[in-house]
Amino acid sequence: DTLNDWEFQRVIDFIKERKNDEIWKKFILMLRLQLMSGMRVGELVEIQNKNIDENDRTIWINGKSGRRPIHLRHKDDEPIWNDVIARKGKGKYLFYRTKLRFYPRQKHVLELDVDENLPTTSSYYLQRFRQMRDELGLRGKGVISSHSLRRYFITRFVKETKNRDLVRQIVGHQSTRMTDYYVGDMIDE
Repeated sequence: DTLNDWEFQRVIDFIKERKNDEIWKKFILMLRLQLMSGMRVGELVEIQNKNIDENDRTIWINGKSGRRPIHLRHKDDEPIWNDVIARKGKGKYLFYRTKLRFYPRQKHVLELDVDENLPTTSSYYLQRFRQMRDELGLRGKGVISSHSLRRYFITRFVKETKNRDLVRQIVGHQSTRMTDYYVGDMIDE
């Protein structure tokens, strides 16, 4: 299912509250990129530093339907672009392999670097998403997932622009049939 407006607002509030929290920082940037682009989780975790064009303010995504750009040139994109550039390291991947280490006695969690030349895993993102979902009280397992963010992006974009072909290109669908599947009832409206 897609997020409803209340759930979307809860996610936005979560981002605002946790964006500088060291434990959530990496996930929050991934979440922001997914919300603003409709990117698949697999595409998100595979972003390579070499595919970030600092001059053009573009992130090139390698997806199912080929290579496509995510442009971050608008003044509203400035905070997310700055966070991408700040995160970009010397390794191969923007979101490289880390692991969470829990210290139960101190009730403390650290995110430790593992390897900048290995991508983070989809399961890392999905686990963090589930933690956020449960903490925010969003509809649970089997209803709201990380894919719900992609659905939300697609349905909102189609509502705003009425241009299914443009949405298809942005999210990397090979045909408008797939985009139509996402927006379902909205087509008749």
